[in-house]
Amino acid sequence: YNGYFNAREILKADVKQLYAEHTDDYSEIIPLFIYPDEAKSKSMFPNMERVIDKTTNVIDRHSIYIRNEEHVRWIDDCYMLMGKARFYKQEYYIAIEVFEYVAKAYKKEPPGYEALIWLARTHIELKEFNKAEAILKKMDESKGVPKQFSSEFNALFADYYIKKNNREEAIRHLTKALETTRKKQDK
Repeated sequence: YNGYFNAREILKADVKQLYAEHTDDYSEIIPLFIYPDEAKSKSMFPNMERVIDKTTNVIDRHSIYIRNEEHVRWIDDCYMLMGKARFYKQEYYIAIEVFEYVAKAYKKEPPGYEALIWLARTHIELKEFNKAEAILKKMDESKGVPKQFSSEFNALFADYYIKKNNREEAIRHLTKALETTRKKQDK
């Protein structure tokens, strides 16, 4: 747990700093998610490398994978942190591999849903809108997104529609996201 905890705290601090340093341009549509540009990504590089190292060590040393089932509860979380670190380093194709693995390995569990959301985010950043749409619509049409991811899912779907210039659908998903979002900062 210590390796996972330390990696999570490093990632959390860097993302918090990324949000703190961002200033909104009110002449443009305000972005729903703040991602680093190339220069900021380079400054985040050492900390994201530490996150990847720590999560890799936890996975290598503690994973107990028997009969197609992982028996250590922190492994899925470590994979998600590793994927997010790759995302923030702008190593999108490696992040896609990590998120796809988690989505397949933990299909009906919360990490699988979170991985699909981040996979769609990555495809949107790469401007692979067809792939992102396929993932988002598949999640929407299946049994539904778990309540804990509903806000983020709808915000991401709205972000997708904003980038596709479909304002009506974006507004519909933003309204849904506002209904389930609890933190004032996120609203």
